[in-house]
Amino acid sequence: LFNPQDLTTTVWAYATADYYHQALLADCSRVISDSLAQDPARWDIESRRQLHQWQLWLSLDRGAEEQQHLLSDCQRLLCREAMQATIARPSGLQRSVSDALAAVKHGFEEEYLEPRTGYSIDLALPSSRIAIEVDGPSHYLRPDSQGVRAPSGTTMLKRRLLAAAGWRVISVPFYDWDRLNTADERRAYLERAVAPLGAIAPQASPGGCTSLPSCSSPLLARPSSPNAGRGQGPDYEHDSCGSPSRSPSPSPSPST
Repeated sequence: LFNPQDLTTTVWAYATADYYHQALLADCSRVISDSLAQDPARWDIESRRQLHQWQLWLSLDRGAEEQQHLLSDCQRLLCREAMQATIARPSGLQRSVSDALAAVKHGFEEEYLEPRTGYSIDLALPSSRIAIEVDGPSHYLRPDSQGVRAPSGTTMLKRRLLAAAGWRVISVPFYDWDRLNTADERRAYLERAVAPLGAIAPQASPGGCTSLPSCSSPLLARPSSPNAGRGQGPDYEHDSCGSPSRSPSPSPSPST
């Protein structure tokens, strides 16, 4: 016998670590497929959501060999529906970024349901395929000995899968946003983030040069973050990445 939660966590961890083990995934895929066909009720909504992310990894982020482990169309649809059933609730931090972004560029949609992956994007400009992810504390691991906060496995997987689906992903970390004290600083920060991607035309200084803020700027899927406390910024209560909160960040197997 097997535990669906343990099996789900295993394949999800391999996807998050981006580590392909042919024999293990072949066995897992067979057991999962047979179980979903015989008794889908054993797989709760959180398990099916993680299975969907695992299947996205195989179909979008890996090659033809790995796609032999895809579930049947109806089983993948069952998992996808679980992903799309998640109700995203914007945090106070996200609303703060959204309000500031409205002064920079119109057209961004909040909690946009990305049709190919089923992910909810915090702030999306579908016409340009630009995704802004507002990353609160739950998106990061604890600071290491050097004070560096690495993104969690859930966060990194979402970034990778959105990028594989053709999106340019910008992260706005909570520790950057909390340091911005005025509306002008927040606007300049966002202008610096989206201007290189062609979302806006940068404002020119009187001398004709493009003006950039002196504060730090968000990066495209940056791998780690500097030391920062929680601060006194907006609330992060509903900060989420569209994955179950129980999901651990995997300890990568060799060659991640």
